[in-house]
Amino acid sequence: MNKRVITYNQVIGFHSYPDAPPSCIYLSARHRHVFVIRCKFEVLHHNREIEIYTMQKKLESTLQNEFGSPCEFGSYSCEDIAQWLLNRFSSMNEVEVLEDDFGGAAIQR
Repeated sequence: MNKRVITYNQVIGFHSYPDAPPSCIYLSARHRHVFVIRCKFEVLHHNREIEIYTMQKKLESTLQNEFGSPCEFGSYSCEDIAQWLLNRFSSMNEVEVLEDDFGGAAIQR
């Protein structure tokens, strides 16, 4: 049986898509989103191996320490942000990054 703890964060941030196709050229300029970030961490038992609220705060502070507040992601895509998080949290086995909780990317180890 697989057990996972799921975290949920909302992070205000800015990014751009410099190589946006002509149909979405407006995305090449810096623009704002509420990035919704859901992470899954594998756990071995039922007794708060990973405390959800503590991990949510750790995720938020890790992002803010690297990208500021609000987060300045530059040309990072949702995929880039997800990969960046996976690289920093070894216990994380899946992450989903959505723009305004509408669309985005998911990466699994």
